[in-house]
Amino acid sequence: MKILKQFLLYFHTIKKLKFRQVYYTVYYKFKKFIPKRIQLISGHDEFTIIPLNPFYTPFYRSVKLKSKNEFNILNIQHDFSSKINWNELKFGRLWNYHLQYAEFLLDENLSITERIDVLEDLSSDILHQKLPLEPYPVSLRIVNTILFLTIHKYETPEIKTALKYQIEFLKNNLEFQIDGNHLLENLIALRIASLFVKDLDGLSKIKGLLKSSLQEQINTDGSHFERSTMYHCILLDRLLTLLGMMNPKEEDYNFLYELTERMVNFLFTITNKGRNYRILQDTTRASVDIMKHIFFNVSFLSIVPRTIGLEDSGYRILATDHFFAVFNLASAGPDFQPGHQHADLLGFEFDVRGIPVFVNPGISTYEKNERRELERSTMHHNTVCIDKMNQTQLWNGFRMARRSYCTIHEESSTSLSASVNFYHNKFHHQRTIRNDRNSLCITDTVTGKIVQSKVCSFFIDHSLNSQIFVLPDSKFQIGPVILEIKGSTHIEMEDYQQALDFNRLVVAKVIRIHFKDILSSMIYV
Repeated sequence: MKILKQFLLYFHTIKKLKFRQVYYTVYYKFKKFIPKRIQLISGHDEFTIIPLNPFYTPFYRSVKLKSKNEFNILNIQHDFSSKINWNELKFGRLWNYHLQYAEFLLDENLSITERIDVLEDLSSDILHQKLPLEPYPVSLRIVNTILFLTIHKYETPEIKTALKYQIEFLKNNLEFQIDGNHLLENLIALRIASLFVKDLDGLSKIKGLLKSSLQEQINTDGSHFERSTMYHCILLDRLLTLLGMMNPKEEDYNFLYELTERMVNFLFTITNKGRNYRILQDTTRASVDIMKHIFFNVSFLSIVPRTIGLEDSGYRILATDHFFAVFNLASAGPDFQPGHQHADLLGFEFDVRGIPVFVNPGISTYEKNERRELERSTMHHNTVCIDKMNQTQLWNGFRMARRSYCTIHEESSTSLSASVNFYHNKFHHQRTIRNDRNSLCITDTVTGKIVQSKVCSFFIDHSLNSQIFVLPDSKFQIGPVILEIKGSTHIEMEDYQQALDFNRLVVAKVIRIHFKDILSSMIYV
């Protein structure tokens, strides 16, 4: 039975993949056994040093302490003392990836000499094959290295050779097997490299792949199809960096500019004109700094953000002068890459005049552990959980087997109605939302076979911990709002761990409402 269950998990996961993903997964598995050797990019030793457009500098975090081999990454600080171990994994793979990104190269608080010394050390480990290359960190490292060299007009033979080697490696190891934001990072890095390395081989192929990938991954409303605010911001920042380095006369400039403008408009709309960052899918609260950086600098590229209508992102907004609510009415997807998706269909976030009230708890880890499973789960979002089961079949940290799908029945400027069938088709949850100027009414109806428990959750932002009061008649005063419950059988308020960033949690409150068939939740402002 256990073997059959495991087989079905893999079957329902793999059947949604593109053929290209399956092919490259197998191809790269075998390719690992082929001996590697250092190869320079023959015939392309001449570099074209281009000036960085001063009107857009990419976002970075100060991760390295001055004059020390000490790093503060993802809220974990580590001192390497003498020699940096670029393969350090004791804090997890994501921590190591951030170490490898070499963001310190952009940190003007560090001296140029110090940054060069560390880059030379990293380059040496690459050339001596002490650091195994992986396409994703290589992509970001290529961009950061090129930016450093263009700004400071500095290079050494070792740095130059290591950069060329990484570019060649990336060209031959594009992450087709993962796709999504990984593939876009690969292609954007190579497009930037094509501006830096004169007559880079395969330029037309890189341009074509980047264009087709962006056309697939950026929805008509400007959202990225993985529907994570954090990855939307990261990719948008990367595209703005590319545009800032390009000559507007380049043949793909107008396409990239128009698409980037759409992405800016989506971000502007979903965050209520930048007032409230959205914690959607795999997103940390700390990544709000990327959004702030984008909106502060984007006008210098003559992009003026404006609000738009939301379409294929699956997110819908109900708003008045007093509150702003975002609902998730999309099905889990994209089907072939749901690694950053959560089981949170029909969930929502709710703000009052810029104050976050009901929030998604966020993420604090990418390690494949119980915390990761919890943070993706239905029970950990502002929606209804039935019999403690997830809407979709989540497993192994980033995988999704059988899926649930959302159907929109009604939508207008003042109302929404949608439903979701859980992946095993035993449960059906319909949520209807009506709003007027000062209130929002949420009605939940659940039907299904042998339903034991139905729990609707309201996760409250930690900033309101001292402003929560239990009132008579199933009412709660929560900061600027009153929550009134009708149709419950039992209500409990408990602590939960709200994620502010990777490896950073704070205590906050969640209200759990148990009910039989129909639940009505009124939010008064």
